[in-house]
Amino acid sequence: AKELTITKATAVAFYSPQVQCIQSYSAQEPDELSIEMADVLHILEKTDDGWMMGERLHDGERGWFPCRVVEEILSSEVRVQNLKECQRIQLAHGAPQGATRAASRGRRATKTALYSPTWVDQSEQEQ
Repeated sequence: AKELTITKATAVAFYSPQVQCIQSYSAQEPDELSIEMADVLHILEKTDDGWMMGERLHDGERGWFPCRVVEEILSSEVRVQNLKECQRIQLAHGAPQGATRAASRGRRATKTALYSPTWVDQSEQEQ
């Protein structure tokens, strides 16, 4: 079995809130993400008008979707298990992470950042 490693991206994903899709949603705009029941996403941004920007764990696709179709995963054990499973699938399939990057929406100017890392990369500090 391949050894699972914790990368900076994995660390960011671990501390980002995760949600699970509880109702399928079909994208209506190019920057939205179609999601299916049981999809797990980590949240990158949240707006005041009920939208979230998320990245689907199994394929790295990003986009906006309404908050009403997901519920937050509160258990840290479940979040860790989701990340391990995601990394295992990516290693097995050699899938590039973040295949699609969606731009921020102009009309969602009320968005507020939900997560920002508090740790500093030591190698960047030493320069």
